[in-house]
Amino acid sequence: MTIRESDLPQSGTDKEEQSEILTGEALGECVAETLRNESLGVMVESPPRFSAETMIARLNERTSYSIGMAIVGIAEADVTELAEFAEDTSVRVTEELSTAIKWRNETETEFSWGDQKVPDRIVVFVRGDPPKLNSLHRLTGLPLGRVRVAICDLMSQRDEFSGNSPAEAFWEALGSGIESNLTIRSIARFAVSCLKDTNQESLDAIGQELHELSLFADSGLLSDAAEIENRLIRNGELVDRTIHITNRDRKRLINSIKNSNEGGRNEQAAFIERLRRFQRTNDDGLLAELEFEKVADAFDTTSKRLTDDSGKGSTDGTAGKGSTSSRYNRRTDGESVGIELVHQGEIEEASTLSQQLDKDLDEAIENDEKRVEVDFGDDEKLIIDVDSDLTHFINRFITEDRFGGIVKGGSSRTECISNYTTLDLEYFLVEEDGGSFQKMRKFAERNEDFESLVESFDAYLEARGDLLPVLKSLIHRPLVRLVGDDDLMEKAQNYLSVYQKTQKTLDRKYMSLRDASAQGARRLLSDFLLLDTIILDRESGRELILSPLHPLHLWKYVELAKAVRESDGKLSESDWKFLETTVDEQPHVLSNITVGGGRLLNEETYLIQSDELATLPIYTEADRAEPGDNVYLWDYLISKFNQAYPPSKNHFKISIVDPIRPSQVLKSIVDAAENESLSGATIEFIYVDQEEKPLLSGATSNEEEAIINLFGPEGESDAFNILTRECRDYDEVAEHLKANPKHAVIINDQSKFFVEEFERDMDTSINPLYVPKEFSYDAFEDIINISASSEGQLFSEYQDLINQLNNQRTKFHNSGVHQLTVSEDFVDNLQDSAIWVCVSTPSMNSDPFWESGLISRERRGDREYAIYSDDVDLFTRTLRRILNEYPIAPENADIEEIARRIADTERSGLLKLITEETIGSQDSRNSKGLLGSIIAVQWQMSDTRIRNSSSLSMTRERGSGSTSVIRTDGRLHRRTTIRERWPRYGYHRGEDAQRTRHCVQH
Repeated sequence: MTIRESDLPQSGTDKEEQSEILTGEALGECVAETLRNESLGVMVESPPRFSAETMIARLNERTSYSIGMAIVGIAEADVTELAEFAEDTSVRVTEELSTAIKWRNETETEFSWGDQKVPDRIVVFVRGDPPKLNSLHRLTGLPLGRVRVAICDLMSQRDEFSGNSPAEAFWEALGSGIESNLTIRSIARFAVSCLKDTNQESLDAIGQELHELSLFADSGLLSDAAEIENRLIRNGELVDRTIHITNRDRKRLINSIKNSNEGGRNEQAAFIERLRRFQRTNDDGLLAELEFEKVADAFDTTSKRLTDDSGKGSTDGTAGKGSTSSRYNRRTDGESVGIELVHQGEIEEASTLSQQLDKDLDEAIENDEKRVEVDFGDDEKLIIDVDSDLTHFINRFITEDRFGGIVKGGSSRTECISNYTTLDLEYFLVEEDGGSFQKMRKFAERNEDFESLVESFDAYLEARGDLLPVLKSLIHRPLVRLVGDDDLMEKAQNYLSVYQKTQKTLDRKYMSLRDASAQGARRLLSDFLLLDTIILDRESGRELILSPLHPLHLWKYVELAKAVRESDGKLSESDWKFLETTVDEQPHVLSNITVGGGRLLNEETYLIQSDELATLPIYTEADRAEPGDNVYLWDYLISKFNQAYPPSKNHFKISIVDPIRPSQVLKSIVDAAENESLSGATIEFIYVDQEEKPLLSGATSNEEEAIINLFGPEGESDAFNILTRECRDYDEVAEHLKANPKHAVIINDQSKFFVEEFERDMDTSINPLYVPKEFSYDAFEDIINISASSEGQLFSEYQDLINQLNNQRTKFHNSGVHQLTVSEDFVDNLQDSAIWVCVSTPSMNSDPFWESGLISRERRGDREYAIYSDDVDLFTRTLRRILNEYPIAPENADIEEIARRIADTERSGLLKLITEETIGSQDSRNSKGLLGSIIAVQWQMSDTRIRNSSSLSMTRERGSGSTSVIRTDGRLHRRTTIRERWPRYGYHRGEDAQRTRHCVQH
């Protein structure tokens, strides 16, 4: 007998099965409701586990249509038994998509509905990506969010809850989406958990069973119907705050124990230990033992230092005698973990971690879990945030037969990825009848000269298929997966090798192919360059995502894994340390991409890498490319300024012109306050002819709470303030700051991308940890142009193919560039109103910064920075103090010249001189390293001829300040004429020593 929702609860049926019955009931209701407005039918993709019998029974009750139903890939549904069950209904069931296609074509099958041979409507339930599914794309997709609402509606109408205002308000709030990340499975499990023997027990269970929704128990949830939704939201935020606990919140929890009366202190300590155990283990079962209001009270405790019974302050972070420390060291820096294991010789451990990653990610995505914890070592866990929406999205477009595609419509990138099933989709196929690749095969059958092209292409397809089983891991942690798996590394290297061979063959055959068919050759090449890309074609513009299998994306992870695995003692300890600390911030080596012009995508578009999603790069049209952000600037700037000018720690004043993401600087101020390196701060955001940006945009809920605590009206201190101001132009900004001076002013240059042609430098080569720069002198404009290299291995072949597509000379390539819009005069004016003025720009095609007043010039993240100051005396005093530790007697003029050169050549410039030691009175422990940098700047290398192909040199005459560019054997060099007096080392004024400066690739 079919169990229905009205039959619940069932004592002999477990909670999971009951939740599937409830889900089936809700699915049947949603499908019936959707069919009322659809002339063809409904498709339900990737549904949660459900009772198919219950769904059919509900659907049969709620519609008068004859239904042809295909159930494909639904493991919990026995189609043979379902077909028998459905004989007495208006539904006929098959597991063949081909049958549903015949129904769509109004073709008779073995099924009938009385006198009817074709159903009124078609319904398809499918998991996975079976063949022929795209043939049913005209069926209307059912958003699974409606199933959530239907479950809550069914519960609200039950006798246990109907007529009870708080209970009805609760189910309405839960159905409306108070927490969009709640899964249908968890909502259904929670719902059936609330069905008890009596109505009162069922009402009480709403607050008691909240752990099924990953929320704290809340016995007072239904006490005020008007507050239920807000209370649920706060509960969710408090759970997130617990999981991502800050040092300040840890102090609050400890203080909540100390604040308890003597009789209740042990009980509170045990409660806090349970809370901390949940934070360490993420075990939702513990949430049932943690009452929401009690947790909220603990977090509301002051974080200020309290004294214990002895009168001494406690700093050990323990919760009393019975507390235990975390068993696991939880790591989130996945790529660093992989490198560390190889460095430590833990090859077997790296292999185990690599293999376990696939299994754990599969389970997490299947259950819509937000993160996964993978054990490694004796007491460590790798924590990975799981993006289920992105994984489902990639899995739809990247299969053995599909090589990407186009999503048309959607108001945002998020909508395109989360709700792609409701949008218009096209797929890039290589075996499509009439497609470029099929035509290439037929052409090669008649022209044996092109058989090698088909053979290399087939080898590429086969090698690509070998990597599909690990697609989920390549989305989330590609380096971890590769570095621990010999077999996978061999397959990945083979894949890149055969792809490059295909590139070369296509490049070599292209002119002959174009002679045979200019249109066919161009379409083939355009379509080849589109493979393993996903286009988001929205009304606001076009974006492109590289798939995890795109060779120009996968290459950097394979090369890094190869370098680490084959190091064999070649890397020093400092090399390993560099790799471990920087690998998570490695750049996307393909900085731009050109797509379109073929059959798969008609319009040709040039796109620039401007964002990322998980590990995947996102490319945007040049005029819409994002300018990057300053996330890597704020901590560094605040720390250096406070070291240089210690009184600013009392109240740091900073103005930010045209802020990009305000929450980032606010978070850095919060961190500085928590570390007690700032006692107060005023942050002013100045907007020049643009709309204000939300202060908390981009912050996590935990970060939002910390920012509000510090800066908000109920914050813990009134010493931290936020101001906003609108100005018409830069002149008004300068006038305002003149009347309201600051310690530092940051100007975000908002120039837009444009596309420019550059000469290719075949002597450079892209590295997986950096993209080298190419330098060329423009004699007409009298400037040195700088562009990102596009050369090396697959990338040179890619550029050759792009040039073939554009009928362009192979020695040129296109690159996205910026030009500075902030003027030197404006910055000079601001130096009267601020000690430091920082200009933040996107990457430029030429050195945009002038030398007057420059104290630092460097790149951090995806932006470049120059800091200017009139207070050069600070740095000359610091430099003299360092030099005075050695038997050197430079004159003041020499020190000023050295300071200027350090600012112009050293990464971090003069800021490198600023440390707690060099500013203080004690001897500088790192002065040898600093002095080495100074000497390196002063005596630039040797006067031997340059052999480095990437060198850059100029001739600078002392006193004139002039700079000229010379070419020697086609290469660009910089030559500095030095006339300095350093008696200790034998150089005297009047002696000329030409020195050549090598530009380090970065």
